[in-house]
Amino acid sequence: MRLKIITFLYIVALSVLNAQQKVVKPAVLSSNLKIEKQNENGLVIHKKRDAKILLEGRYEILIQKLDSSHNNVSLFGGINTGFVEEGTFEKGLKDGFWKTNYKNKIVKKEHWNNGLISNEYSVYNTKGKLLYQVDFGAKGNGKYKDFYYNTGILKQEGGYENGKKEGEWCTYDEKGKLVSTLLYDDGKAQNP
Repeated sequence: MRLKIITFLYIVALSVLNAQQKVVKPAVLSSNLKIEKQNENGLVIHKKRDAKILLEGRYEILIQKLDSSHNNVSLFGGINTGFVEEGTFEKGLKDGFWKTNYKNKIVKKEHWNNGLISNEYSVYNTKGKLLYQVDFGAKGNGKYKDFYYNTGILKQEGGYENGKKEGEWCTYDEKGKLVSTLLYDDGKAQNP
């Protein structure tokens, strides 16, 4: 009889614990999902290109080389780079913790708050060595740098103010040569 009571209590305890666990939806894998990025009021909005629907929920995005870019719209497609970006969208805006992986190794960690960069940002090479780290704070202010993860060569640098791109942003090729400079005001490119 005692064994039956203990077994019954064990089953009840497991049932209660299972009922309290939050069901987390798996990330949407987007290897064939075409994503359009548009700059609206200095915020980068992510949509499904064909349906013009704002992205919502958790995604794993297979990063591909940029097919074309014009003014405020970037269309993605083309050759697979091996990079996977993972995080959550709220009404088309990046929100919460985001990470970028290359061959299952983290190469970038960043935090977003309703489409605005905030808090800690870290970049690593493909061997896991820290290349750059900054804390943008709750207001999203600070110097941004991204790198070619295999070589550690600077790929892009610029500044953020209030979570949006601000001032001069420079992009470099894989040898470190400057290839473009854009000026931003409140997250909007001034000389595209």
